[in-house]
Amino acid sequence: GTAGQLLCFDVGAVAKPSLASSVNLSVEQSEDGKNKYANRWNFSEAILNDNGLVYLSSQHTEYIELEPDEGSKEEDDKPKPDPGPDDPDGPIEKPEPAPIPLQRGYWVTNYELHVVDYTDISHPVVRAATPIPGTLIGTSHGGALLYTQGAHWTEEHKWDGNWLDASSYDGLEAYLVDSVEQPQSWPQSHKVTGDGTLYMSFSETEKVEPDEDGGSRHVTTYYMQSLAIDETAKFALLEEIELETGIQQLADIGGRLVGQDNQRTLSLFDPTKPASLSVAGEGGLDGCLWFNLGGAAGDVESGLWLPLGNYGAVKIDWEE
Repeated sequence: GTAGQLLCFDVGAVAKPSLASSVNLSVEQSEDGKNKYANRWNFSEAILNDNGLVYLSSQHTEYIELEPDEGSKEEDDKPKPDPGPDDPDGPIEKPEPAPIPLQRGYWVTNYELHVVDYTDISHPVVRAATPIPGTLIGTSHGGALLYTQGAHWTEEHKWDGNWLDASSYDGLEAYLVDSVEQPQSWPQSHKVTGDGTLYMSFSETEKVEPDEDGGSRHVTTYYMQSLAIDETAKFALLEEIELETGIQQLADIGGRLVGQDNQRTLSLFDPTKPASLSVAGEGGLDGCLWFNLGGAAGDVESGLWLPLGNYGAVKIDWEE
């Protein structure tokens, strides 16, 4: 969960599941051996791979204090005039308003990767946290490649857009491989599948020829892209298609990619062919009922059920 606690249950005996272990990444031991809350929050969704390793990320802040400017130091060190013989009390100084305190530093947000080894579910091993570029959104190649999303900053500490980063992980540290900028226009979404394919949906709006009345016109086009790290360790565009509506949420449900627009319409994509993207089916709801795609149950083939809160649940029928 977002609090950083992992609970592992032993379901070997289906009729009698039991709690095997609990790991709380939100606390750490102080020098006197007592637990205290760590400077961590906003934990990502936990990702379990086939090797019994659980991957997740967290955020923490750090205050960077700057050294005073050389100019201000020189001004402070500048000698004051001595009183003259005819004016033993020295010159009369006019009172000045109190100076406005200047910020001597800045806050930065950092991200950390946490890996917990559940080879022995009763005694999980927590690896040392390691820095990563953003929030963990996926892994591939048995956890050797990490995918994160977060802001980039210039050397002048100015925002430089949101980026999707791929990093290699050797079990101890993560190393940046390549980055691709995430378009800022909405609606937008992204999803990384288990084979390491990155899917991005976004929109672009451009000004076109004015209408008959001379008024300005803008046309919005919706896109879906598939990308993957190639043999040169760079993100390569596999396919780009235009969509009829903008996707605001993508979810991997039972190995199928499902996208939701802002009109309760669902689009179905086949992630087994990332280099030939196409809409394989559509479904949705009538009326004014809303749902959370993240709470879907079942699968596309046998039946996808969406929770509707107090209104129960609905099964989606797909149309090609």
